[in-house]
Amino acid sequence: QFAQSAIQAGQLYRDARRRNDPVQQAWGLLGQVENLLPLDETEEAIEIAEEAVALLADSADTLSCIRAQGLLAVAYLRRRYFEPARRAADDTLSLIGSARPTSPGTMPGYAAPAEVYLTLWEVGAGDAADLSRRARHACEVLNRFARVFPIGHPRAWLYWGLHNWLAGRHSAAQRAWQKSLLHAQRLAMPYEEGLAHFELARHAPPGHPDRLHHLSRARQRFTQVTAAYDLQRTKELLPYAFP
Repeated sequence: QFAQSAIQAGQLYRDARRRNDPVQQAWGLLGQVENLLPLDETEEAIEIAEEAVALLADSADTLSCIRAQGLLAVAYLRRRYFEPARRAADDTLSLIGSARPTSPGTMPGYAAPAEVYLTLWEVGAGDAADLSRRARHACEVLNRFARVFPIGHPRAWLYWGLHNWLAGRHSAAQRAWQKSLLHAQRLAMPYEEGLAHFELARHAPPGHPDRLHHLSRARQRFTQVTAAYDLQRTKELLPYAFP
């Protein structure tokens, strides 16, 4: 419920501001960003994420900083600000280091570097060998998160599938996306389910029955959770316009 969640995060921010609590202000801001991205409110998400990063500049709350830098990286990526997105992804991984994940709320931070490097690799925005190496490391970091917090499994398999595909291992990629879908269904995570269907559709041959099946399912899930950004991406792959 992205829209409702964004409203609640805004209330958290206002309450924390009245108490002059910068860390909880950042939590409220980051809650808004996490919801504004799927709602396709990217410009606002960037502004709010930058404000959160500034609030946390002198904070010892590493977990919040991981989440903030990760969300900022994805927000930049959505606007195709590739170099800032890469720098924010680098900063996120630096903050994560080799520490064991300790909070499920840091999932956006753990997932962001993989999304950034894989996207840059796919669109050719940088040295392919370097981005492949960075993406592999980021996927391993996300897998480490998923081993502690199962909610990370759908996204971990999703990005590992894309890494395999870009590396030419297409059968392995398909198996990874099927695992992503299975985990999302088991955990009742409709947004993650939609993401898995989307990748399965995107990488199926045009006109193949599986492509239309997965596009239809992705459309249903993104409509269900009002994920406007992902719904538009799905629409662009359909061989016909939405009614």
